[in-house]
Amino acid sequence: MNRSFSEVVKSEVDRSVQAINDDVKSVQITLNKVVEAKESEANMMLFGLKEVFGLISVLKVIRLGKKSDKIVKPILLKFDVAKIKELIFKNISRMKTLDDSLKNIRFSHDLIIQQRSDLQKLLDDAKRIEESCKEGFLY
Repeated sequence: MNRSFSEVVKSEVDRSVQAINDDVKSVQITLNKVVEAKESEANMMLFGLKEVFGLISVLKVIRLGKKSDKIVKPILLKFDVAKIKELIFKNISRMKTLDDSLKNIRFSHDLIIQQRSDLQKLLDDAKRIEESCKEGFLY
């Protein structure tokens, strides 16, 4: 009870500074996630394709994972603009009609870890609702 005014003010300032530091860390984490998501916005994943030929507007083509003769590893395509990826996704159905070798190729967005876990939760919820729904819930 014999605390001086300066000790009380110091303890309150310390608490306020700690709260501000916590808020800054939270904002920094959020900004990092947004930047990471923005960087992968123009990226696309290809599954099941054995070779990639020269493509226009592709900055990088990266085969993910260790090399294996038994498994075809996914490919990460980094485009210079996201519009190219959007065009490819719009024309996926046309690509499937071109050749039998293209039927096993799958496309996916390059998602960050948080986006993948959120998507997995949504899909699990939709599957659970579909199983419990007798009228044929579609997700």
